[in-house]
Amino acid sequence: MSAVLVQLATLGPLGRLPMVGGLLATVAGLAAAIGMHSLVEAPRALIVVWALLLTLAMLSIPRALEAGTPPRQIVLDRFTGIWLAAAPVLPFIGIATTELGQPGVLALGLPLVIYNLILAGPLRRMGASPRPLLQLADDLIAATLTLLLAIGMMAALIAKSGAMP
Repeated sequence: MSAVLVQLATLGPLGRLPMVGGLLATVAGLAAAIGMHSLVEAPRALIVVWALLLTLAMLSIPRALEAGTPPRQIVLDRFTGIWLAAAPVLPFIGIATTELGQPGVLALGLPLVIYNLILAGPLRRMGASPRPLLQLADDLIAATLTLLLAIGMMAALIAKSGAMP
């Protein structure tokens, strides 16, 4: 069971890719969140899946660290964090590309950029910590900050264009 949790924490080989594992995990998480939203379009389902991912992260990250996995290779927290960061823009996927035009498309990609910048900057030390709580906390803090910025950005775009989902 421990080996499965380590594989989960690193998202298999994804976390072991040098230099790009975290970014690819974030992109994969965003693609999964968009795909899930497109298939289900039910906020409750997204919340349930996110809670499941968060639970899996809380179980697998400590096991991976105990097994000697370098903190840099643990990327399930990034995969999970981007779901929260992108939550405000998911309902606007349909109108972002049609009614909002290019600013809408950019707004959909902005959470990915902001999330990674916050993680690379002020929260970098927390993510490199061998302590499981800090390993997950940096992604949740970055996701929450990104979520707040995304809400403001989408509200401004909608107010300017008059478009509603």
